Amino acid sequence: MSISKAKNGAKTPAEKILRCLLDPLLLFWSFLVALWFPIVLFHRARRSLFRRKKDPFIAERWTAELPTPDITRELLGRPGSHIVIVGASFGELVIIDKITRGIKGDRPEAKVTWAIRDRPTVELVKRLHAGQSVVFWPYDWIVPVMRWVKNTQPDVLLMVEKFRFPVLAHGAHKFGADVVLVSGRFKKHRLFHILSGPYFKWLFGAYRKMFLQNDQYMGSLKPFVSDSTNAVVTGDIKFDLRHVPIEANKSAEIDRWIDSASSSPILAAASTDGQEEERFVLDAYMAVRKKHDVRLLMAPRKTERVQELTETLESFGLTVSRRSKMEGAADVYLLDTLGELSYAYKFATAAYVGGALVGMGHNVLEPLEWGVPVSYGPRRGHFGPIQESCERAGVGTRIWESSELSAHWMALLESPESDEQLAELCRAMLEQHRGALAVTLKELNELLDERDSLTAWASST
Repeated sequence: MSISKAKNGAKTPAEKILRCLLDPLLLFWSFLVALWFPIVLFHRARRSLFRRKKDPFIAERWTAELPTPDITRELLGRPGSHIVIVGASFGELVIIDKITRGIKGDRPEAKVTWAIRDRPTVELVKRLHAGQSVVFWPYDWIVPVMRWVKNTQPDVLLMVEKFRFPVLAHGAHKFGADVVLVSGRFKKHRLFHILSGPYFKWLFGAYRKMFLQNDQYMGSLKPFVSDSTNAVVTGDIKFDLRHVPIEANKSAEIDRWIDSASSSPILAAASTDGQEEERFVLDAYMAVRKKHDVRLLMAPRKTERVQELTETLESFGLTVSRRSKMEGAADVYLLDTLGELSYAYKFATAAYVGGALVGMGHNVLEPLEWGVPVSYGPRRGHFGPIQESCERAGVGTRIWESSELSAHWMALLESPESDEQLAELCRAMLEQHRGALAVTLKELNELLDERDSLTAWASST
C-alpha cells in the first residue's frame, strides 16, 4: 500500500524522486520513449503541415511551471492529503468539477488540484474557477514527470477516463501517491493486448483502484490486473453531469444571440473534427435547406479553427454569426467560445455530435439533457456503449453518409408531434444510467478515510 511504503521509506520530496529515478523499469520505458521520440515528432509535424491540424508544443507541460503558483503553494502548505485530478481538456473538466464538488461536500477542507493538458482550458479554469489550484498535465517522460511530481507533490492521483501514461502513473506511485482510475475505459483488441500483456500488467501495477464504466471494460481489464489493484464497475460519470452551469450573463447573451433569429428551427453540429467532417455536415444542411427554412448552430472542436471554418461556410454561400462578436441573425450561428455548448443545445431540434466520422468520437449526452435526439458518425471509438444505449432507447442515430444525415434531420423536422415523446425517451434513458458519481465518491471517500487514518497512525509512531 502506498502510504505504508512511504511511511517506511523516503520522507522528503527529493528522496521520493530519487526512488523514482532508481526504478529500472521506469528508466527502461523512458529510454524506449526517447528512441521513439523522432517518430512522434515527425508524426506531429506531418499533422500540422499536411493535415492542417495544429499540435502545439506546450512548454509548461515540460517545465512543470505552476499556472496558479500562489494558490498551489498555499495548498501544499496546508495539512491533509493533496488530491490531484488529471483530465485532458474541457470534456474531462466537467467531470473533474463534479468530483471536486463531491469530495468537498464531505471534506470542505480537502486539498484538490486540477491537472489539465490544454492551455485554453487552463486559462478557462483560471477565469471561471477563481481560487482553484490548477497545473499542466506533464508530457509522459521521466524529466517532465519528475519536475511535475516535485512541484505538485500528489498524495492521491485521480486519472479521469485515460490511463495509458505509465511514467506519470508509476512516477506518482513511487512518489508515494495512491493512483486511481476514474470512469475508466479498456477496450480489448485480441492480438494487440495479448502481445502487450507484460506492458499492461506493469502499467496497472501502479494503480491502487480502477473504476470502470461497464462490465465489458472490466472483462477486458481483468487478465492484466493483480489482486493488489481494486478494480470495480462504477458506471459512466458522464450520465450524471446534467446541464453544465454557466454564468447567468453568458446564458443571457446566448439567449439574445440565437433568439435574435426568426422562429426557424435550429439544427446543431458540434465538436466537428476538421474540414472533412464540417463539409460532411454542410452538405447535409444544404440538402435540408432546399425543403425547410432552418438555421445551423456549429461548434468546432478546436476554436483556433474558427477562421478556417468561417471561410468554408462563406464558400457555401452562407451568412455567419459569431458568438464572440454577438453578431446578428444569420444562416449559421458559429459558437467560437469554450464552455457554452451544453447550454446552446437547448435551442436545437436535433444535434449531430462530431468526432466519430474519422476519429474516436465525442460525448453525445449533452443534447439529450435538453430532450434533443442525437446523431453521430459510424465509428464507435470511445463512446460505443453510450451510442448503443442511445440507439436502444430510440434517441441516437448512427450516420455513414451525408445523405443519411440530411434524411435524419428532415424526418425529425417533418414530425414535430414527436418532439415531446423524444424528449421523454431522452430523460428516461439518462435516468436509467445515472448513479456512477455517487458510487465513485463513496469509493474515493473510503480511500481518503483510510489514507487519513494511516497518516495519523504514522505520525504518532
